[in-house]
Amino acid sequence: MKATCFKFYILNIVLSFLFFSLFCNYCQAAQRDNFYFVQIKYAGGNWDPNPFAWQGLFDFVISTTNIHANQERKEITSGSKEIFNYPFLIIAGDSDFNKFSDSEIENLKRYFDGGGVCFIDDASGIKDFGFDRAIKREFSRIFPNSSFNRIKDNHAISYAFYLIPQVVGTKISIPYLEGIEYNNQMAVIYSHNDLLGIWEKDKLGN
Repeated sequence: MKATCFKFYILNIVLSFLFFSLFCNYCQAAQRDNFYFVQIKYAGGNWDPNPFAWQGLFDFVISTTNIHANQERKEITSGSKEIFNYPFLIIAGDSDFNKFSDSEIENLKRYFDGGGVCFIDDASGIKDFGFDRAIKREFSRIFPNSSFNRIKDNHAISYAFYLIPQVVGTKISIPYLEGIEYNNQMAVIYSHNDLLGIWEKDKLGN
């Protein structure tokens, strides 16, 4: 029962991001109308702690919604111009990673300026250490005048589609999500609880 609730919570985020994508300035119509699991690759850390989570999410989306989900995962770098093709990015990890280059930071700034949104998942479940420190270090460069704050329990992301009481995944680090609001929308949503781990499948799809 709990695993199902967590899955619906991630589905809430996906559906909310698809709604926000209608206002994405640079995304083509084809990308706005489809869900792509787009994950950022980075150097010096484990960018892919749940390598089969996208398959579980894909199966769940197509079986419970009318969303057209693409049966593939896009793996791109933060410095790639390809990020501007998609309104929704995922960054995951469980350890420290290398600093982004200045050009990568500028690219991400432009991405958020255009209405892009990002979901971050700390698979380690350890706050103020490793991945968490690296994420806050890099996003302070992207948003020098903003910081991560607790997202209220009654935020639309939680209640827009399903009533979900908790935001814990395979870990229970903090019982809430953090986010950065930018241009009048929640541009970044951050889970410390390995939410994507709920979707993880083995190589046989189990």
